[in-house]
Amino acid sequence: MATGWAQVGGQWYYLKGSGAMATGWAQVSGSWYYLEGSGAMATGWYTVDGEWNWSDGSGVWHANKWVKDSKGWWYAWADGTYPRSSWQKIDGSWYHFDYLGYMQTGLYYENGNWYRFRDSGQMVEGWYRFYGWGYFIPGSGVEAIGWHHIDGAWYYFRDSGLMEYSAWVGDYYVGSDGRMVVNKWVDSTHYVGADGKWIPGYKEPEEPSSPNTPGSSEEDSPEWSENEISALKTHLSNAWSHAQKGFQHAKKADQSKYVEGLARFPMSIREMKYALQELNNAKKLAEANDSIELRSGSTLLEEIDEARSIFLGESGKYPSVEEYSDKSVFTEAEVTQYHNQIWEQAGDGVTRCNTLNIIGEQL
Repeated sequence: MATGWAQVGGQWYYLKGSGAMATGWAQVSGSWYYLEGSGAMATGWYTVDGEWNWSDGSGVWHANKWVKDSKGWWYAWADGTYPRSSWQKIDGSWYHFDYLGYMQTGLYYENGNWYRFRDSGQMVEGWYRFYGWGYFIPGSGVEAIGWHHIDGAWYYFRDSGLMEYSAWVGDYYVGSDGRMVVNKWVDSTHYVGADGKWIPGYKEPEEPSSPNTPGSSEEDSPEWSENEISALKTHLSNAWSHAQKGFQHAKKADQSKYVEGLARFPMSIREMKYALQELNNAKKLAEANDSIELRSGSTLLEEIDEARSIFLGESGKYPSVEEYSDKSVFTEAEVTQYHNQIWEQAGDGVTRCNTLNIIGEQL
């Protein structure tokens, strides 16, 4: 009497010791098989009592085991079921399975959050590089967007999930490594404090001046002093050049008095010639021969053509512009947004210090 496995018409059947054909679940040589009502051995996907199961080509049922078919990877539980449309923690790592039960890889969006899964299906946690650096919050796996404090430093992540670097984010600056810069000059006009925020008008503490040093004077002096000639470097027309003449004294009697002059902040100057002129009994620094572009970063605030004076009055407000070409006067134009930009970036333009840096050559 035949027992064991028998192939009939291309289908496999299992015959019990009695010779009867087995149906349902059968354990043979330590492996489980499912025999359909007809006795034929099941392979691939099939349902038992409404639950999906999977057996490989040899009919072996897989429980608590990763299984791969032509469409991808899935996971079989010991009870014959498999996870679908759900998160599962397997061997210490998180996985997500789609509605068919296949393991998720790559990016996945759920309930307003993005997640990323490796090719192995494991959920990414921490730093991950893809066209740039991104970060996925440990524990939750949620992709970081906006500001996040990581390992003692602040980072900013764009809406795309990529880490921002070497750029301003509002009043904060992130360096080439993505870390928010603190307690440091970002460039010649922007200083950020301990909290990373740009400090408008910040000036390095000055050393006390020694009395009776050459060129010093306790009296107000609008004149140029040869002992104070400075080789100031400024970025002019995308090339480095030296200014030849240096400082103009502010009023020492009242050091809190604002000084009229050209604010030192990002700009492009085509000509390095300036004239100190008297007009309406006020000292102003006038530019001659060409125009000045007033910029905040890459944003053009205003381009001033022909011969105009640019100065800050005692109120510190900008601009009071007088155009010498046609004598038209605009002294009441106090634009708050420009005032804020210049006041925040002015450096030596609006000053409480004893000297005002003049960039360019005295005519």
